[in-house]
Amino acid sequence: MGGLVSLKNQETHFAPTHLFDPESNDYNIPYIKKIFGDQRIFLLGVAKRNQGIIVKKGNPSNIKGIEDIQNVRFINRQKGSGTRILLDYLIDRKSIDRSRIKGYDFELYTHMAVCNFIQKGYADCGIGIKTAADAFDLDFIPIGYEEYELAFYESFLNDKRYDIIYKLIQSQNFKDKLKNYGGYDTSITGRIRKV
Repeated sequence: MGGLVSLKNQETHFAPTHLFDPESNDYNIPYIKKIFGDQRIFLLGVAKRNQGIIVKKGNPSNIKGIEDIQNVRFINRQKGSGTRILLDYLIDRKSIDRSRIKGYDFELYTHMAVCNFIQKGYADCGIGIKTAADAFDLDFIPIGYEEYELAFYESFLNDKRYDIIYKLIQSQNFKDKLKNYGGYDTSITGRIRKV
């Protein structure tokens, strides 16, 4: 959300975004319409990222899905983050009482911070991306893919910096690197959507 606000304030040329909208079952576009109104915004697909529950190696708490986070010590992401929006949607779908999740109100601002917290034993699990879990040698229970895109104003299409970014993201080398990291799906990589 912060990236889109920075783009609206013209503090940046691109804004990374991966915000799920439960009402439309779509990523990013509903939020862009809300923030930008009738202004013409484009989205450049980077990748789908695998979001999930990050747990200690060997999954000693035997966590299998979202419903199990209410029985252990949990670490959350901050309000407004795409990860948190997805988690809250899944919690609501499963009719889980947030007050029963120990640590639900304790928020961290990065995937790496969540992994560090779990690795040090301060929490049994948290929510984040597979790449971060892999970096900390933690286990990962997938909950779904999110669409990670770059938002930008239509006027930036004519900027040579856009061409550089677009060609990089379109390149096979970029797609291969994403696949090597694990937890990424390149089916939307390079896709352009007009809002």
